[in-house]
Amino acid sequence: MDPELKKRALEYLMKTPNAMLFCFCSFFSGQLWVFLITTYLKRTQKGNSYLNKFYSKLGIGGFWLVVFNSPFYFNKHKTYNFDFLIFLDVFCNTLMIAVFVQLLVFIAVTAFFKERKNVK
Repeated sequence: MDPELKKRALEYLMKTPNAMLFCFCSFFSGQLWVFLITTYLKRTQKGNSYLNKFYSKLGIGGFWLVVFNSPFYFNKHKTYNFDFLIFLDVFCNTLMIAVFVQLLVFIAVTAFFKERKNVK
């Protein structure tokens, strides 16, 4: 990655604490999704090295958080114009809901595959 781009991204994160929180939560959310994908959903090891990278986890987790929080954003602001700074304000309010839903998905997938393994 371009060092100038990294520097500008870091400056932006330092100026916008909500964006840093979003990146932090995206990484750990992505970590959980990558674990679910590589442990339960993928049959082969092919591609795991790409999924297990920092930016992959950040992207997967960010995608989950944006998809989950978008209905809250649209409901609150009644517009389809997307402003990332306003989205970050909504994100901070719905963060616990997103984490709780992801935990429920994790428990459900784990229980399903554990039950499936016991049946065989």
